[in-house]
Amino acid sequence: DVSIIHDIVDITDLVSNLRETSLGDFELDEEKSVVKKHKIINTIISTPEGIKVMPYLSKDIDMDSIDDLFDDDVIKEYKKIIKNVNSKKGGLYLIDGIRGNGKTTLLNFISKKVKCDVVYFPVASFDILSTIDMTDFLETHKEKLFIFDDFDIFDNYRTSTVSNSIMNIVDNYLSHLYNISCIVCTNNITDFDVLRSCNNLKGELLIDGLEDVKIKQLCKDNKVKYNKNFTKLV
Repeated sequence: DVSIIHDIVDITDLVSNLRETSLGDFELDEEKSVVKKHKIINTIISTPEGIKVMPYLSKDIDMDSIDDLFDDDVIKEYKKIIKNVNSKKGGLYLIDGIRGNGKTTLLNFISKKVKCDVVYFPVASFDILSTIDMTDFLETHKEKLFIFDDFDIFDNYRTSTVSNSIMNIVDNYLSHLYNISCIVCTNNITDFDVLRSCNNLKGELLIDGLEDVKIKQLCKDNKVKYNKNFTKLV
């Protein structure tokens, strides 16, 4: 948490002033008369001066009902991930499952719950991992959470190359100095064949179809007619 000392009487003016800083985006919760800070996610870009990060607002999701969307084993595992990342224990986490089962929703939730800064690597930036600039980037971005989504887009050759680069972040001679956690997400479970050999693999989470009892409850809450073939969130 951040404490801000100010002499501004009007809280709306305080929000306006905060938005002009580099602390992130803020909004006024008029019902509670408090200022809430949005979680900032950084995306990575390559420039002539090296690797830079560009901040953007994380997706707004219902944080209170997240457990309604996943089975108990998924809930247990994502809590472990958050606890380990917040304990500054670097390592690799794998999340797989078919499209529509909530992987990206869970990534957004984890991003909001962890205390450290989050760096999202879009698919177009994966090749950066094997460049010399990445060494300098790691030195200045210790104790962060790196997220790699849509890992299944690559063919087998590029998947293997990128996998080795990711493993090198969390499992090399100097990785204990960086304490970086990496979450890799895919729709194709075979994409993790190389990553599963990582010596610093902390866990693999399979997001499968929802249990029938939770599907019925979601249908009831959203006033949707129950169908036994419902298994996806989207």
